[in-house]
Amino acid sequence: MKLNLAVALSILLAVLFVGTVGAFLLYVPALTVFAVASVLAGLCLMFALGLAAGRQWKKSDRFHHHAEKVA
Repeated sequence: MKLNLAVALSILLAVLFVGTVGAFLLYVPALTVFAVASVLAGLCLMFALGLAAGRQWKKSDRFHHHAEKVA
């Protein structure tokens, strides 16, 4: 249930953010639009990479990587 709430909240915030950026881009020249769009695309890709890395880290068995005892 918590995951569904987090996903819904993330989608809502993403729509609000993209809408705000889109409204801002109506008032700036075309070159700035391309610059801001490329930065926005980079931020979205970094966010997706962070989600993927976080899922992979949660799935890993990070508590059983202790060094073996030498007798």
